[in-house]
Amino acid sequence: MSTPRPRPATYELTIVGTLGPVLRGALAPYALTSSEPQTIIRADVGDGSDLVDLVLLLDARGLEVTGIVELD
Repeated sequence: MSTPRPRPATYELTIVGTLGPVLRGALAPYALTSSEPQTIIRADVGDGSDLVDLVLLLDARGLEVTGIVELD
């Protein structure tokens, strides 16, 4: 019998500025909403390391993450 995988958690990340078409395409699995001067990314992540990877990706692109909220 295998151990059940935990249900993915949903997070909203707030990014300063808007994203260009290439980065928006790379983040296609996530829901993106742009509203000057920020972008909201809604992401279902499997575990904490997936969230860390997403934040590191955004940081490597020079984007400032100003907020992370876990949704119910």
